[in-house]
Amino acid sequence: MEGASLRKITVKVSLPPPASAGAMARDCARMCAAQGLSASVTPTYSAVGGDDSVFAEEAGASIELHACSREAVCGRLWPALLAAYPLLECAHVHEAGRGFNGCVFDYMRESSCPAALRRKKGGAPAPAEKG
Repeated sequence: MEGASLRKITVKVSLPPPASAGAMARDCARMCAAQGLSASVTPTYSAVGGDDSVFAEEAGASIELHACSREAVCGRLWPALLAAYPLLECAHVHEAGRGFNGCVFDYMRESSCPAALRRKKGGAPAPAEKG
């Protein structure tokens, strides 16, 4: 799978009413199968607060991907979710082992860390400064 490291990755998506968690979970399972991604999908119901502290119910799905890569989530699953759910604005991603836990858009973004950029380009780490 793309030669990338494979990990357990959980993607949580939700939509406001009239979304159905059961139907969304079924759709997400079908999307994973169509993308060749092994997954367990669970319907979820959440109470979320807005800026004005008013809480609302959202229905959604928790997609637990088994032995998956970041590239598969960013390049295949997320685009398929956006195509299926035009009102979907965001998703929560947790990647075991990498220590990532946050917004899918932060997950997709390249690191701006100078050391990470050097490693990606195959360069040696910069020498440590002497104080």
